[in-house]
Amino acid sequence: MGKLRIGIIGCGSIARVKHVRALLQFPDRCEITALADMQPAAAYSLREDLLPGAKVCEDFEELLNDPSVDAVHICTPNHSHCEIAVKALNAGKHVMCEKPMAESYADACRMVEAAKKNQRKLTVGYQNRFRDDSQAVHAAALAGDLGEIYYAKAHATRRKKVPTWGRFLSMEAQGGGPLIDIGTHAIDLALWFMDNYEIASVTAAAFKGLVDDPAGNVWGPWDPAKFEVEDSAFGFIRMKNGALLSVEASWALNIPDAREACVTVCGTKGGAQQLQGDYGPGSYRWKLVKAEYDRLVTVTPDGPEKFIPMGDMADEVLSLAPVREMDSWLTDLEGGRPHAVRAEQAAAVVRVIETMYESARQGRTIRLD
Repeated sequence: MGKLRIGIIGCGSIARVKHVRALLQFPDRCEITALADMQPAAAYSLREDLLPGAKVCEDFEELLNDPSVDAVHICTPNHSHCEIAVKALNAGKHVMCEKPMAESYADACRMVEAAKKNQRKLTVGYQNRFRDDSQAVHAAALAGDLGEIYYAKAHATRRKKVPTWGRFLSMEAQGGGPLIDIGTHAIDLALWFMDNYEIASVTAAAFKGLVDDPAGNVWGPWDPAKFEVEDSAFGFIRMKNGALLSVEASWALNIPDAREACVTVCGTKGGAQQLQGDYGPGSYRWKLVKAEYDRLVTVTPDGPEKFIPMGDMADEVLSLAPVREMDSWLTDLEGGRPHAVRAEQAAAVVRVIETMYESARQGRTIRLD
């Protein structure tokens, strides 16, 4: 088969620093041929900087009507994911949608059904599964080295790193704050390691504890009057088999040690923990703990996570993870091994997040069984 032809819908920072740069690592397998953004200037800017041969479409439906486009990557605000994805799937395109899959579980299910109806492939951008440490922890769980996993903790905490650009603080555009933004990555990893998507109940709380105190924010001060979403959220998710998942997510929280897109998992034979590394922004470490020969043993791999030179790419995307993610996605589109991130799994993450917000609003446990 020839090169896969890909269209990008939404030409902001996540498209630029993750999707486009990673896809450009495979010039013999794919070509980004079309761009669309609700602000056309963003599409023209991306074309000028990185994609001189791409066509700029005035709106996303024009891009979807282009029969030469095989797949689209949706990098737009959260509230638009479902509408664009369903239209793209109905137009016969394969879809990679940025996280979170949707703002509601009902919308996520609509996307899954549209993919099935049209026999198209649908996935969600969970590149953290492709980190060295995530691959190792998942392999350990799959091999049975951890035994039966009955407890996990999803860590998505920042001390004071609130995104102050774009529409991150808008409830209408995003559907929430750190829980739906960065919590989604940690929840995805936790459920994947546990291989458990059967949710029984959710108890959660959300806070605006530091909204009125923007001092010291890594990305500059925010306007408290425009901070419509939570700055932190916490929850307990009980699974149908009795296992428990604890979730912590924050953009701003008075904690000495932040940990983002990391998981702790505990099983009957061993446990594993992901930690942010000491090798620069975006690097990670992992440990596995168990008992052997009547002694407690901690297994820690040598060396840092592998990196590749990516020019002026943002620090957090310097790892191989998004490149591996795109390699896996392209392989699936080419008829090879199925991509690791299944749409049904991403929909379960949406269900956890939606139910956490609902539990926080109602101030009570929500039962789903």
